[in-house]
Amino acid sequence: MYSLIKTVYDHTLSYVFRYSVCLLCCFSVLCTKGDIFAWDASTEFSSSWQVRSHYIDPFTHRQNPPVIWEFRSERNREGYLVRIQDVIGRLGCRMELMFSDDRRLIRSTTYNLMRGGEKVFHEAFDPSKPAVINNSLIPAEWINVPLEWGKTMTREYKIKRQIGPASFLKTVRLTFEPVLLSGILNENMVTSALMDDLNDRRLLLVRLENVIGDGGEEIIFLQLWAEGIPFWIYEKTSSRQSWLLSAKY
Repeated sequence: MYSLIKTVYDHTLSYVFRYSVCLLCCFSVLCTKGDIFAWDASTEFSSSWQVRSHYIDPFTHRQNPPVIWEFRSERNREGYLVRIQDVIGRLGCRMELMFSDDRRLIRSTTYNLMRGGEKVFHEAFDPSKPAVINNSLIPAEWINVPLEWGKTMTREYKIKRQIGPASFLKTVRLTFEPVLLSGILNENMVTSALMDDLNDRRLLLVRLENVIGDGGEEIIFLQLWAEGIPFWIYEKTSSRQSWLLSAKY
């Protein structure tokens, strides 16, 4: 068996990431107005929700069996603690996310099972900039940035990126584009279970890209947000597609 993903960001992989990908292969679950945040500021996280992720094999370009991730949220003194693992609890990776009261991601703890035990990775994030999580296959990237519904805009940020023991600053570009449900029906971004619920909601397509030499761009993620729902409903990266399946909001 070989890894699902051979490269991470600048084609550099840590041993831990390669090993977590192997575990994913082994245990994949077969499952067929104004300036506000992209989520409604008055809408809290639900107690739990599920996300289905499909992973693309970079060698064969085939889609691997899906994994259903379960997110469980609870309130504490700092804000919201969100715990994530696969629905049957057999994968070798899980995560804890700490959000502020206004649901900005401030830190993550990633647990990857390795030979000899569990390896733990801690990351802290600037709550005013997009958060990109390293060393994990779990779909947990977060915007952290105020957005305006109904407006197209672009912003650039310097964020810290980590590859193995090395860290450096990268320039990223965040683009917001309002879209209509009728305009994305053929893009496979929305599950049938959510379709009817989106008819009266404004939608926002959010793209985060690395800015590389001479104005070039490299996609980090694409997310679709719906007004009044406190989590993205679709996400796409170079190796993964994810859909929000269920939530109480």
